Amino acid sequence: MLNNPIVTILLRIYAAAAFVAAAVLSPLVFSAVPLLLLVWYFTIRRWKPKPVISLLTEYFAYFFIAVLLAPAVGLFSVLIALPVLFLTGTALEETAESLDYQPSNLSRRPTGLGITMLLISGVSLLIGLFLSNDSLTVSAAVSLTACVGLIGISFRSLGKKPVREIPVNRRILAGKRETVSFIVESAARFGGLLFLESPVAWVDIHSKTLSLKTDR
Repeated sequence: MLNNPIVTILLRIYAAAAFVAAAVLSPLVFSAVPLLLLVWYFTIRRWKPKPVISLLTEYFAYFFIAVLLAPAVGLFSVLIALPVLFLTGTALEETAESLDYQPSNLSRRPTGLGITMLLISGVSLLIGLFLSNDSLTVSAAVSLTACVGLIGISFRSLGKKPVREIPVNRRILAGKRETVSFIVESAARFGGLLFLESPVAWVDIHSKTLSLKTDR
């Protein structure tokens, strides 16, 4: 549902409306802050930057809305900001498709992007506790729970072998260059990127990055 372009547009309009509401409800001395954030929010929509910038903008917009509306509506501001957090799901998928290969000795680990989002939530939670800011504390706790849950679901759904290969029998004469096609099927419960590398120098892989799509 969140991958639906219409839903994404509606959620972004909702976020813009929340910034406008924050500008109206904020004291005059602080009203420029949500307006500046609104200008930036519209600027990146037209500018079309790297997906990671769009993702971080959606992520921080959630925190800003929760904090800016808190003086007017209290902790209810976290519920108002919650739909904006859903936007990070679509932005996260777009960003994941643009990531580069990250070598690791571990069979499975969170990506650098996932760790960054965890750190943002964790630091925001500590700042909220230090400043006794209830809206920031609760919104950070919600986002931190969402990140941990998403990583946990990913690890549970992604086995140690995320793809199944289909054997192909092909006879190749020594000293002759041949092109061989291979087929892999996704064994995960969600899509992703498959990075391929050759274990030997005499085998060259034409498409080193494959997109794994799944209906599940």
